[in-house]
Amino acid sequence: HEFLYYELNNSLFNILANLQGSGQPNLSKSIVDNLIIPLPPLPEQHRIASVLSQIDESIDKIIEKEMAYKKKLEGVKKGLMEDLLTGKVRVNRNSDKENKPLSENKFYELR
Repeated sequence: HEFLYYELNNSLFNILANLQGSGQPNLSKSIVDNLIIPLPPLPEQHRIASVLSQIDESIDKIIEKEMAYKKKLEGVKKGLMEDLLTGKVRVNRNSDKENKPLSENKFYELR
């Protein structure tokens, strides 16, 4: 079943391109009849599905880590904005350094 899932997911673009109708597109019997799904031998289907499942799991783990990191950064941003807006942290700009790139000087100073 997994192999068929991945194959249909891979063919989805072609299926969607062949939908008929403008308001609510329909998937007609002729589109399904003309759908060609290559079916390698069952052991090969299992190997292919296994590899694709492992890749999916790896991608899901990466996405989870990135989402957690994003949430953490959003918390830091929110805290810094609160500190800046309440005056707990002040930003000092030195007019003689304003035209220099940030990499060349300390543009602001946090107290």
